[in-house]
Amino acid sequence: MLTGARHGEAKVKEERRRIEQRAVKRAALNPPRGLEAFTFRVDDEEYTLFSFPLREVETPEGLTEAEREVVRAVLEGRRNAEIARARGAASSTVANQLQSIYRKLGVSNRRELIQRCLPGLVKGNVGG
Repeated sequence: MLTGARHGEAKVKEERRRIEQRAVKRAALNPPRGLEAFTFRVDDEEYTLFSFPLREVETPEGLTEAEREVVRAVLEGRRNAEIARARGAASSTVANQLQSIYRKLGVSNRRELIQRCLPGLVKGNVGG
């Protein structure tokens, strides 16, 4: 049998657990706008594929088309070497283009570039 203090602690823990469960259920009921789900089977396994639209990224004005391509690749999370391979350019060319982009936009690094292009998306200390 629980003593009065322990009984009170048990009730508090149980109430916290219920509140957390309700929060999880509420989060599950608020899917991203435009969410679509597709189910399909492969042999005896059922799979569900989810998709939702990402917001369109508008690159800042004043950049060349090549610089815009580099910005889009950075926003996709690509590294200089990956960007260079995809564009058929040298890594040093991409590095030079990034420096030009930084100068034109008044930013110092990738993190600031991402914040500039996607305001409100990046918060706190994000590695660059």
